[in-house]
Amino acid sequence: MTKQLIAATVLLIATSSCFAMGWNDYRRDIGDGYRIYRCNSYDIGISKYDISISKYSGSVLTGADRNGLIGPLQEYAVTDDYIFAWHCGVNGWDLDQTKEYCYVIEKATSWVIGPISREEFDRRPEVIAASPIKWEIPTHPQPWSLLPLYLLVLGIWLCFMAVSYYWISIPLLAGVILLIWFICSRWPNKARQKESDSVNA
Repeated sequence: MTKQLIAATVLLIATSSCFAMGWNDYRRDIGDGYRIYRCNSYDIGISKYDISISKYSGSVLTGADRNGLIGPLQEYAVTDDYIFAWHCGVNGWDLDQTKEYCYVIEKATSWVIGPISREEFDRRPEVIAASPIKWEIPTHPQPWSLLPLYLLVLGIWLCFMAVSYYWISIPLLAGVILLIWFICSRWPNKARQKESDSVNA
């Protein structure tokens, strides 16, 4: 049993590492040649790309600071002329939400103002003109695309556990089948009873 538990643990660690190495990363188009990129949970920012060259081309405009001061993008907002962004700070490998580093990006020229403090950001004429700002949290553009991968990992793990602990999995599976059969057999009777009651009324 110990060897089986060790094997299951190794399997979970290996699949978790696969998720960490890129399965959750993405590029989200936010219009006019700009996008949100996620290389890992720490490095999330805004980049400019030229689709005529390659969909993978681009230059980073905001992102995590390699010197360990600025963390990932937390929120962004897009207007007709500007993109606003704010990143949290970092303390080692921990995120510091008490620190805010803000940016103003002019879409026409890709000119970046920042990082600046929240107070300075709020005083910018571009920000005042766009108020109230509708902030958005960066998210995966197709979150359900990862579902088959998670189901595959879950299915492999369940098969492994079912074979290893058959004295538990077989009775449990039989119980689930009986429960489904009971529910399915009772449901038509209830439906017919309701229909009969409505006719008699």
